[in-house]
Amino acid sequence: MINNVIHTVTRHSDDPRQNITMVKLLETGLTVNPDYICVAEMKSEEAFFAQEAARTGHGVTTTIHASSCIATYYRMVTLCKQRYDMAERTLYNLVTEAFPIVAFCKRLEDNSRHIMEITECVIDEDGNRDIRTIYKYNVTDSKVIDGKQKVIGHYEKVNDISEAMQKRLLENGMPKHLMYRFVDAAWKDSQEVDVV
Repeated sequence: MINNVIHTVTRHSDDPRQNITMVKLLETGLTVNPDYICVAEMKSEEAFFAQEAARTGHGVTTTIHASSCIATYYRMVTLCKQRYDMAERTLYNLVTEAFPIVAFCKRLEDNSRHIMEITECVIDEDGNRDIRTIYKYNVTDSKVIDGKQKVIGHYEKVNDISEAMQKRLLENGMPKHLMYRFVDAAWKDSQEVDVV
C-alpha cells in the first residue's frame, strides 16, 4: 500500500487454482469498499466485472483498445460476452450506464498522442442512449518542420455535459468552480451563490 493506494497484479500459475486473474482482483477489490478502482486495461471477461463495479456506485476508470469513443462501447460488449452470453443490447445498456464518459486517445502521424474526442452517453428517461461529443481535437494541417512531421490542430468544445452529469459530479464532490469549465454561462447564472 502506497499513499492509501493498494496496487494489485495478476499472476499466472501452472496450477489453475492458484491463478490470480483480473476478475479475481476485481471481486476482491469490491470487498474492501474502495473509493476508486483502476483497471489497467480491459482485455477479456474482466470487462463484465468492471462495469458491474461501476454500476454499484464505485468510481471505476480503465483503458481499452478501440478505434473511437463509440467503438469503445461495442468493444466492451464483445469482452463482456466472454463472461456471459447475454443479448448485445442488454450489455450495451449496461456498459453505457457504467461508463458514461469516454475519452479516445490516438497516436498521430508525428508520433504525438492526443485525446481526439471526449463523449458522454446521455440516457433519456425512456432508456434511449445519445452519445454526445463534449470535446474534440481538430487536425487542421500536417507539415514538415526541420525534417520532422508535425501535425497541427486544436481542441474544440462541442457540447456541455448534461444536467444529469453536472448533478452527479457535484454530488460526488466536484467543486462548482471546476464545473464551470464544462458548462455554458446560462447554467452558471442559474445557480445559487454560496455564501461562506
